[in-house]
Amino acid sequence: MKRNVCVFISMNGKIFLNHVQNKYLSSLPACGWPLESVSKQKIWFDKLKKSLGDGSFVRLMYESDLEKVKKGLISQSEASRNAALMRSKPSYELYREYRGYSDLSIEKLSKFEKEYFKGLENFFLWEKKYSSEVENARYEYSVCSED
Repeated sequence: MKRNVCVFISMNGKIFLNHVQNKYLSSLPACGWPLESVSKQKIWFDKLKKSLGDGSFVRLMYESDLEKVKKGLISQSEASRNAALMRSKPSYELYREYRGYSDLSIEKLSKFEKEYFKGLENFFLWEKKYSSEVENARYEYSVCSED
């Protein structure tokens, strides 16, 4: 317990936040919303926007399914079956699916950004409010390496 307290106190708030985020983003195999990073979702959304124009929507959806395979959420055969079903659809159905994914992505991304930035604001307000207590605790636990 003392070691965990020492790690928290001795780290700068931003470093600690990055440490926790990296730990949970990398160790949870099926983590999705809200644990995926905003930048990863923005990259996916940008690919989605470009995919209809250049005809790569089916490939993008297959790549998305392959990510789910890596996380253990679906099997490889399911991903291949989904891709085959997508390729067999007429273009108007593909466009309708594209619009659905696009609208859903916009909604998810905006909600996630609001929650993310609200959480960051709360974290930094807490850090500012208790900065003197944290500094005192840092001084008090400055010998943390001695268990």
